[in-house]
Amino acid sequence: MPRYYFVLRCDDGFARDSEGIECEQPSAALFEAIQVATELRRHVEDRTRHWSLHVTTAHGGPLFHLRFAEIDSLVRKMQTNPTLFED
Repeated sequence: MPRYYFVLRCDDGFARDSEGIECEQPSAALFEAIQVATELRRHVEDRTRHWSLHVTTAHGGPLFHLRFAEIDSLVRKMQTNPTLFED
């Protein structure tokens, strides 16, 4: 099963996830990234507007770039069209 990693980019630099997460499909990695970003934003929302979460493959290749400022819009799109990000 493929392993994906998250890289948090914030005002102070970046933090790379060293463990990663196994997901059967890239869309599952995107869903997990949205959950992680939403949880981070919940705790320090006023500071996170310019933050982003990058999802990479095990080899470091880019998969998604999720801007925290765009999370609400993305979640609305997913609710309106649940198959939008299916693989």
